[in-house]
Amino acid sequence: MSFKTVLALIGIDGTEADIDKALTLSAELEAHLSVVIIRAAIFPLGIEYPVAAAWIEERQREIDELAKIRQRVEEHCRKSGLSFDVHSIYDDLFNVERSIGMRCMYADVVVLGQGLRSDVELRRAAVAA
Repeated sequence: MSFKTVLALIGIDGTEADIDKALTLSAELEAHLSVVIIRAAIFPLGIEYPVAAAWIEERQREIDELAKIRQRVEEHCRKSGLSFDVHSIYDDLFNVERSIGMRCMYADVVVLGQGLRSDVELRRAAVAA
């Protein structure tokens, strides 16, 4: 059986090593690499409205950090010359699990990066998906 798509699910830590491994596997299989960088969103500390400004600032900082990581991953993949696409997910764990599950249905091989495996909540969501 030939593989056409490799789905690499990675966290925000250790992205370089995770991408290198996914690129190597995709090159060996001559498959398209689809990378998804995942980070679970932080929840507000209280249920009162309006949400604290500190929470909004922290959430925006996390979103900006994820965007920078995505840009670095895209540059790294572009240098490889392989067919690829890069996406990011920043959502609550329930929606992360649902999104991973949908993407996994369209991939031949799914690879969990070390950065994702080291995060207990994200690892559970990925395995459950």
